[in-house]
Amino acid sequence: VRLNIEDFKASNGWLEKWKAKHNIKKMKISGESGSVSGQTIESWKERLPEILAGYNPRDIWNMDETGCFWRTLPTTGLAQKSKSCKGGKNSKQRITLAFFVNAAGGKETKPILIGSSENPRCFKGVDKKQLPVHYYHNASSWMDGNILYKVLCKVNQRLLSEGRSVLLLMDNAGCHPVDVVDKYSNIKVVFLLPNTTSMLQPLDLGIIKSFKVHYRKFFLSHVIAKLEESSCASEIVKCVIILHALRWATQAWESVRSETIKKCFRNAGILTADFSVVSSRSTPSSDPFADLDADPSLGDLEPLINDISGETCSVEEFVSGDSELPTCQDMASEHWEEEFLAQLTDDTNSDLVEPSEEPNDDDISDLVTTVPKIRNFREAVTSLEDVAAFLDYRGHTKEANETSRLVDVVTT
Repeated sequence: VRLNIEDFKASNGWLEKWKAKHNIKKMKISGESGSVSGQTIESWKERLPEILAGYNPRDIWNMDETGCFWRTLPTTGLAQKSKSCKGGKNSKQRITLAFFVNAAGGKETKPILIGSSENPRCFKGVDKKQLPVHYYHNASSWMDGNILYKVLCKVNQRLLSEGRSVLLLMDNAGCHPVDVVDKYSNIKVVFLLPNTTSMLQPLDLGIIKSFKVHYRKFFLSHVIAKLEESSCASEIVKCVIILHALRWATQAWESVRSETIKKCFRNAGILTADFSVVSSRSTPSSDPFADLDADPSLGDLEPLINDISGETCSVEEFVSGDSELPTCQDMASEHWEEEFLAQLTDDTNSDLVEPSEEPNDDDISDLVTTVPKIRNFREAVTSLEDVAAFLDYRGHTKEANETSRLVDVVTT
């Protein structure tokens, strides 16, 4: 008004740059970060040298879960949707992912992906052992004690064969049973103090966020590439299947940089400034996110979001909008028994739907993609050759060579 500009409209990019210029941030007061005690943080960091003694960075691990809306467009109210997603229809739109990282910047396993179905329709003919993720299922797409036992058992067997012993830092979520502390021969589990993970858990200090940025980028790129076939992005999303999601998740996880992982371990107080394991009390950082480099892919998301029609959210909200998704049953709730029984009832009722009932939007994607469009080897080879030629034309020679190798896979 003061500039006499009455029809001014700010893009997401303009708003993000304005907020950065004036150091305006959205601060979260409630939840773990709001209840964390500075004295508790200091006490933990004083104990760290003793806890980490005898372990090199490669053998200091962190594991954590995150919820993810795997086919949700950038719309306003995304964060509120994640808070209310405790089962029912929304649970079919979400997955839980778990990651293992070490202080040397390494990724120790394939991503753990937990869906709601044991055998989604799109898995027909798929060898689940060959998937780029470790796939598990739970009616609510949550992590639970049984899944965690299976995951840690496989990890322990691998470590045993490698002759390695590791220290695994985990939060005290309800899906992390306390008996895992002494359950495995080559994994020493140490639980972080309650309500401190937002300050002390490396995966929560930027690693998971980096993953989400890359995942959203792959997802939106797919949707936009399909816009020529359909003018409505919401219709395209209905044809996104869990196989797409798990492959994008794998690519996104591979895109998370080793430097980002190491910096997050450093900011959690586990590593020193030169990335060696702390051996004495280190000077705490007032802001654990202060020296994290901005992920370049964050800027790539803005034009993709702007290309999606409709009421969209900011880049930050799209990346972090599902950060409040539950990843396990909250046993701390006063009414957790009622909520758990209600969830069981919902799941049972969903299995009793009459066969003649029309499928809802959540089920359409599996139905429409059961039969592949390519029906024989000749079509498959021709399609692959076309893709390789397109990549060559765009200057992606390395990718074209890799695509050409797939021709041998199809014909053998």
